[in-house]
Amino acid sequence: TTNFVKSGLSIVYNLDNLLVSLKKNTAMTTWELENFYHSANDIAKQMGATTEEILSQALAWGKLGFNSAEASAKMAKLSSQFKLISPGMTSDEATNGLASIMEAYDIDVDDVLDGVMSKISAVGNSFSLANSDIITMLRDSASAMRDGNSTLDETIALETAAFEITRDKNVGSGFKAAALRLRGLNEETQKADESLKTIQSDLYKLTGVSIMEDEDTYKSPYKILKEMSEVWDSLGDKTKTKTLEIMFGENGADAGAAAIENFSAAEKAMAKMANSSGTADSEMISAMDSVEYKFNKLKETGANIAQNLFERDELKDTITILTNLAEVVENLTDIMGFLPVVIGTVYTAMKGFSGGLIRLINHISSSPFLATVKFSSDAYEFHA
Repeated sequence: TTNFVKSGLSIVYNLDNLLVSLKKNTAMTTWELENFYHSANDIAKQMGATTEEILSQALAWGKLGFNSAEASAKMAKLSSQFKLISPGMTSDEATNGLASIMEAYDIDVDDVLDGVMSKISAVGNSFSLANSDIITMLRDSASAMRDGNSTLDETIALETAAFEITRDKNVGSGFKAAALRLRGLNEETQKADESLKTIQSDLYKLTGVSIMEDEDTYKSPYKILKEMSEVWDSLGDKTKTKTLEIMFGENGADAGAAAIENFSAAEKAMAKMANSSGTADSEMISAMDSVEYKFNKLKETGANIAQNLFERDELKDTITILTNLAEVVENLTDIMGFLPVVIGTVYTAMKGFSGGLIRLINHISSSPFLATVKFSSDAYEFHA
């Protein structure tokens, strides 16, 4: 029980620090912050996360512009769910990955669940790659692919097809280069490149495939590679090499070749995403039946007990009193300068307070509240 007290104080200390940061970086009012301090524990138990993770993710989302109480809490809940249904993914990867996709494709908060998470989960379940692999590739390529007229589905599909062959998470960088080069931009500077001025005519001469829908509109990389895949087997090796070099540059050729040669996988991925609605929630239901999820719920119930037992305002008052007493000792040492005398002088003043504080801690530690725990099948009930 003494360890419980120490652990509880540590939990409240860490959560209070996060609350201070939330106050600085979000638009939450004092009342909203206090309410979120306790509701974060309910979200943590529901989403298989820790209370500290929920507050940390809300802080991260607040810094990214989702700084209202409703928006930051909702995004913290979504990124926690994404982490839970994506084995091996960290909280930071879930938060940063979703943020980069939302920004690149201008996706609203209300569309994240099925518009992003369900699509990625459906593909991750159907192909030999993890959700975290998809996120890594998208973080490298999403903005450039969007600017190149590629939808999110098309980008995921192409990179999945390439990854299945190459097993290389740098596939995203290859498609970023292609999206830029097809528009005549250098993949490093992202500015117009004289050597790419003739890319449209060069590729047409080599393959018979036009990269333009009309005079002013580029085809998406997905459509271009689909048309390439239909004539690929008829091209010679030198023509293939030159085509890939022009489209993907020196470092992305492997990704391009893999996507073209495995284009049926891209089409399969598109079909999976078209029918993916509800996948993220279905994955969540499965995850909630795991031992890890249920153990986390028990652990976070303990965290909530600490929140209830150790009220932050009372702890602050106690720390203030201890600080004042320490300052008294400090002043006495400055004046008297002789430790044994100081100890004798302060001993009487400290005795009553410290004895009471020790008795209080011992009382909390031995409280029947902590000793009596009744388990039920779905919840843990505590009785004083």
